[in-house]
Amino acid sequence: MQVANVSMSIHSDGDRTVVEASYHSYEFPAIHANASSGREPGDKTDRIVGEALAVSRALEKISKKLAKQAAGRIKHKEDNAKHALEIFEAKQNHDAQEALYRYLTTGQR
Repeated sequence: MQVANVSMSIHSDGDRTVVEASYHSYEFPAIHANASSGREPGDKTDRIVGEALAVSRALEKISKKLAKQAAGRIKHKEDNAKHALEIFEAKQNHDAQEALYRYLTTGQR
């Protein structure tokens, strides 16, 4: 079982809510994001709505950063696989050239 943790610190002064969020796992580097929400003049004061908006914005930022890291890891693996295939093909080509040379010069397969 893999474990990942998201921790958040929520600060609110009644008109503005700020969230500092962090994602930690053993598979990826830590990801940090900050987000906020604000109450416009005339809006009804509702602490829960402000917190929910700020938290969702921070989590969305973490989600985008994590997806970017995962895509980078996939690209890295694809690049490694492509390089391995190029090496394999070069080795096959080299082996075929050696076999042809051996056949032409000695008659042996």
